[in-house]
Amino acid sequence: EPDQVGSVVLGVRNGNPALRNTRSLNLDMSFEWYPERGTSVSLGLFYKYLKNFIFLGAESSDSTLDTRFVEELMSPQAVELLSALGGLEALASSRYNATVTLSQPMNGPGAILTGAEFGINHRFSWAPGILRHLGFFGNLTFLHSRAEFVVNRMLSATDAVVALGYFAAGDKLRRRTSFYRAPDFNGNASLFFDNGRFGAN
Repeated sequence: EPDQVGSVVLGVRNGNPALRNTRSLNLDMSFEWYPERGTSVSLGLFYKYLKNFIFLGAESSDSTLDTRFVEELMSPQAVELLSALGGLEALASSRYNATVTLSQPMNGPGAILTGAEFGINHRFSWAPGILRHLGFFGNLTFLHSRAEFVVNRMLSATDAVVALGYFAAGDKLRRRTSFYRAPDFNGNASLFFDNGRFGAN
């Protein structure tokens, strides 16, 4: 029964035909040293600037929510279920303690990634017997990143950051943080075998 509903959480995902292509500027420099046969040591430095990178943004409902557009994105079963509560317009009103979130891919203004990669490759050619066909490979990557995300495309006069005077109504709320899925440290190592006729790692 609608009178027994205390709170409702509704999430809708849709595409974004206004997405722009991501563009990147990449600068790389590498150094390699071969101290002996079968051994190499490398150091790589890199700089990447990403413009219009794509991330999944979310925006909570308010009085400007286009309920007809959102209902067109929903399945007939979901629309029928919401009709018992008065439809999406009733959820967006103050009648229910409702949270309606519309999420879609969005473009971020820009991101910068800088770092260094250290690698080593060594064959155990000095080892006796079959062990001389073994080798080791490993690398370490150190990364520093910073990115800017648009958290809210248009602040309203009721938002706390506007009421406190940090932003004006209509401004975009941006958040500066590290780039997503970009750890500060990453590394891997592996052993390999190669006798000229058979190889595995």
